[in-house]
Amino acid sequence: MFKRPVWSSPVGEASLRVGRFFYGEDVDIYIYSDESGVFDYKHRKFFVMAGILFTDKMEMDSMIRRYKAAENNFRKKKLYKNIGELKASRLSFDDRRNLFRLTACADRFAFIINMNSLDKKKVFESSKTKQMHLDWAFKVGIKKLFPDS
Repeated sequence: MFKRPVWSSPVGEASLRVGRFFYGEDVDIYIYSDESGVFDYKHRKFFVMAGILFTDKMEMDSMIRRYKAAENNFRKKKLYKNIGELKASRLSFDDRRNLFRLTACADRFAFIINMNSLDKKKVFESSKTKQMHLDWAFKVGIKKLFPDS
C-alpha cells in the first residue's frame, strides 16, 4: 500500500495536534505515502496522494509487521498468485476492507488535486515544474494535518 517513508522529523518543543492526539513534548513523526498514478491532466480529472502518519516508532513497526503478514496471507490465495504488485484496485472487496480495518488505528490522510483547477501552462511546462507542484501540494497538505503548529 504505502511504499516508502517520506518524512521523519523531530518536532520542536511547541505543542502539536495530530489527528485525535495532543502532544506537548518532542515527537517523532513518520509519514508513509503513495500517489494514485501519473500526474497527467489529459487522462485524469483528479490526482490523489494518500498516506499513513505515525507518532510512535513501536506503533509504526507493529503496523509494518501486521501489514506484511496480511500481504503474505493474500499472496497465498490463488486469486493473487500471478500478480506482481498487490494494488487495492486489484483486491477483492473483503480483502480491501480487511486492509482498511488493519490501518484504522493509524492516522490516515488523503489529498486530492483537481486537475481542472490547475494552470496547466505553468504546472505542466516541464517535468521539473510538475515535480515542484507535486512537492508543494504535498507540503501544503502535510501542513494542514497540523493546524496548531
